[in-house]
Amino acid sequence: MPTVVSPSPPLRFPGDPAEIFSLAYASRPSRVLQGPEMQSLERQSAINNKVLKITGLLIWDDEWIVQILEGEEEEVRRLLEKIEADDRHRDLRVFAENFTPARRLGEWNMVFRTVRYQAPKMRDSYRGLVESLADTPLKLELSDDRVASFRRMADLCEAL
Repeated sequence: MPTVVSPSPPLRFPGDPAEIFSLAYASRPSRVLQGPEMQSLERQSAINNKVLKITGLLIWDDEWIVQILEGEEEEVRRLLEKIEADDRHRDLRVFAENFTPARRLGEWNMVFRTVRYQAPKMRDSYRGLVESLADTPLKLELSDDRVASFRRMADLCEAL
């Protein structure tokens, strides 16, 4: 049974900027990503993100990776540049970004979840949501409701 991770109250870390920058992207994995590789990446990302004061959520399956990142804008954009250069991603599209008064992912330095092993209806719902967001020509606002939707999805997904 997955560990329940939602809801989390808005949060501010000591030294946070006046407004927290939030960004969400979708990409396609360039190859099948296995559990052990993703577990290692989750551990390293959590360590790195803690230092950078970045919080994040990543949900993946064999077709799509979706990630929400939040923190100081310069740090989040610098991390996005590294992700764009990572050969595990292809067709990366930022579909939402904006500023918020507080973090909406709580204290998660990085949480990974997969829909790979979920029922077909759940996987289809995830893929449909991601495809609709990734195909949006304009950047959307990363609203509280949209973040909450991804958090609820994470609740239903398997931890690595």
